Amino acid sequence: MRQLVAYFFEGNTKLSQFFERNFNWGNDKYFWLKFDSMVRQRLHALSPGSRVADLGGGRRFLYAKDVPEGVDIWSIDIDQDELDLNHDVKIKICGDISKTLPVDDNFFDLVISRALLEHVGNNRAAFKEMNRILKPDGMMVHLIPTRNSTFGFAARIFPFEKLKKLLHLAVPEAKGQVEFPIFYDNCTPKKIHDFLDDLGSKEREVALLHFNFECSINLQS
Repeated sequence: MRQLVAYFFEGNTKLSQFFERNFNWGNDKYFWLKFDSMVRQRLHALSPGSRVADLGGGRRFLYAKDVPEGVDIWSIDIDQDELDLNHDVKIKICGDISKTLPVDDNFFDLVISRALLEHVGNNRAAFKEMNRILKPDGMMVHLIPTRNSTFGFAARIFPFEKLKKLLHLAVPEAKGQVEFPIFYDNCTPKKIHDFLDDLGSKEREVALLHFNFECSINLQS
């Protein structure tokens, strides 16, 4: 069974590479790298005393080596067990971004999330809460896999636990990376833009990732 599933993933990868090579269809790697570059640029621009919220930070902060001296990173995650494994940051909050966090208004200079919002059940509430904790001159940077991606579509059609087991069977290194339920609540470019428009005049920068067929970086300010 494992070998059969592995063949399926391998075949899907080769097919994607064929379309990328012959029809100029982009893959998602560019957007992960672009997002990482965006975050590092924003971190480097922060001054001492700045505060950063790493939403869904979990067990590590990927950009720990890029944090300027005097900048505090707050890891915020719904899973305390994941936070307990995080040795990259000193300040940790166990909480749900779609609910009220124990954080003051206008607190953070930078709010980031990397493939988190597809796991949030109420993204309208999440964006309102992010807007509340963000300073008026702050910045949000998010990478959001959209609901109409291949995996997003499959995750909404098939039971997630069974889909996750198949993925872990074929790709063992996905264990610990793909673990949490997926909702894809309003995870489309239009809906995210609507949420941002509702927030008002705060500056924001959003990377929207759409696997396989359509990829776009959307910036607003």
